[in-house]
Amino acid sequence: MKRLLITLVTLFLLISLSACGNSSDNSSKPKELTKKQIKDKIQEIDYWLVDYWNDAVCDIYHFTEDGKNSVGETMDVDITMKQYSKHFTKANDYNIFITSLNNDYEDIKFAWDKIYTQMMIIDEYIKNHGIVEDKDNSLDTGLFTQAMNLFSDYAYELYSQ
Repeated sequence: MKRLLITLVTLFLLISLSACGNSSDNSSKPKELTKKQIKDKIQEIDYWLVDYWNDAVCDIYHFTEDGKNSVGETMDVDITMKQYSKHFTKANDYNIFITSLNNDYEDIKFAWDKIYTQMMIIDEYIKNHGIVEDKDNSLDTGLFTQAMNLFSDYAYELYSQ
């Protein structure tokens, strides 16, 4: 009986150790994405950029110019800041994805680098100035929109292939 118990315990430990130390297990390695998955992710990022602009940055820009939102209406700064923060939280994950792409996506990476740089500048502006009307020191979004439009063109071109 004692021998059987020792054998069972030993067998249990061997099975447990071999399951934990299986070096041929590839489940923890990142999977290669297909071209379709990459295209879909780039399209998702493109849509997100439009929302980031429409739901927050465009209104923030206009508010710093004239104290109104982008369509000339009263704006609740707290709501806009909440929308901005919600969108901005995805920027780093998208940056990691885009920068990890190979050189087949050089145009996308180029445009994204410009966008991401401008996003950091916009975020720094908001942190330093808040969202206040200040015609002499309003938020400049020209470079951001230029890069966003370029990214959208490249994303559309890629997705149309």
